[in-house]
Amino acid sequence: MKINSLYVAVFDMDRAVSFYEKNIFRQKVQSKTDRFSVFKIDGFLFCLFSPKSINETHKIGNNCIPTIEVDDVKSFYKGLKQKDIEIVLELHNVNGYELFQLKDSEQNVIEFYQNHQNDV
Repeated sequence: MKINSLYVAVFDMDRAVSFYEKNIFRQKVQSKTDRFSVFKIDGFLFCLFSPKSINETHKIGNNCIPTIEVDDVKSFYKGLKQKDIEIVLELHNVNGYELFQLKDSEQNVIEFYQNHQNDV
C-alpha cells in the first residue's frame, strides 16, 4: 500500500490556489481546473477539490488535517505570523516535534512540523 496524494475541499478554487502558492508551497500550482488543482511536492500530490463544481454536497473545513514537514519550522511560523493568516495552534514542542497549525483560506486546518527527535 502506498499513499501518494490527498485533497482538501475548497469553496473558492482561485482563492485557495493563490493561498497555497503564496503562503504555503511558494510554487505555482502544477495543474488547475475549476474542479481540481494539484501541487506536486517531492512526488506527493497535494490537491484542492471544489465540490460545488459538480454540485456535490461536501463538508468543507476540518475534514482531515494534513501534516507538512518543513526544514525550519520556526522561520516558517514567523513568516506566516507576519501575514493575515489565522494560527489555530501556536508553535510548541510535543515529544521532540515542534509544530503549529493554521487555517487556510477555506477554513481547513493544516499542521506544519519539524522533527527534532534525531537532533544531537
